[in-house]
Amino acid sequence: MKIKSIIGKLSIFLGIVVASIVSYEIFYWLTHVYEYDARIEAKLTTLSSRIDGEIEKVFVKEGDRVIEGDLLVSLKSDVQRLKIETLKADLIKERGLLNKVEAEIIAFERKLDARLATKRETIKAGQTGYETIRDRYKLAKQNFERSKILFRKNLTSKKSLEEEESKVLVIETEVKNAAANIRVSELELKEIISTKSRIDVLHAEKKMVHLNIKKINTLIDQEKSKLGYHFIKSPINGIIDSVYKYK
Repeated sequence: MKIKSIIGKLSIFLGIVVASIVSYEIFYWLTHVYEYDARIEAKLTTLSSRIDGEIEKVFVKEGDRVIEGDLLVSLKSDVQRLKIETLKADLIKERGLLNKVEAEIIAFERKLDARLATKRETIKAGQTGYETIRDRYKLAKQNFERSKILFRKNLTSKKSLEEEESKVLVIETEVKNAAANIRVSELELKEIISTKSRIDVLHAEKKMVHLNIKKINTLIDQEKSKLGYHFIKSPINGIIDSVYKYK
């Protein structure tokens, strides 16, 4: 009886196991698809450099997971960097020249203003002196004419007449010299004013330097853009499938 009871229990247990296996297979068959030639659809993106160059370093390997913007490969860029540094040196040189020209403009304008002011004051003083001497000359001529009348009437000596005449001649010379000095100062003023054209030359030079600086900055931006081609970055999130490195 005991043996029959044990066999019965084993039969029930085996039946439960078989039923469980059959149920699992049915469930797995209903929820899974079996294919002998299965394929998974995926989006493949092939990346390559936009320029020719020598690979400096590969930052990923097959199977690595990357996100958009991750650096994948860098190319040697010594030549490109040298070009940028050379342009930057040229930029520093041009900026130094710009500072020099601007300093020359300021110094020249200050000097010009000072010279103009000095010369105008000289002319003004000369005109004042000329008017004073001219008044003295008029008075001396009047005294000389009066002396001539008195001399003709024998009311004064010839010596006095000659002294008055001498005064007129001396003051007349002074008047002519004062007038000549004014004319010279006016010519010098015109010459100083004519040097204003130097300002135009300096401003033209300044404008040219500004253009050169703008040109160099544009070239630097272009070279920096080209430098960016030496670094290959991931355009998307994904997994590295294969890395091909050609020498």
